[in-house]
Amino acid sequence: MGFVHVLQWNKEEVCEFIHEQQYDPEVGQAVQLFPLSNKCNAEYDLMPPYVNPGIVALTVLVVLSLYFYRRAVARERADSAE
Repeated sequence: MGFVHVLQWNKEEVCEFIHEQQYDPEVGQAVQLFPLSNKCNAEYDLMPPYVNPGIVALTVLVVLSLYFYRRAVARERADSAE
């Protein structure tokens, strides 16, 4: 439980002191699941631009891997049945 509290940071302070961006509470409080976004204001996003394409690429890779695995298992079963 203590580790979760380490991850809880004040977005306003991070935007203003670390990234030197003005924090807009209206934009900063918006929550969306995809595309992942963590905005300080309308122009600046804390989420790096490579994260969303990376999630899509990994999802496609997992789906393709599962497809080819099932296909290989089905071929192996068909070969052993003969």
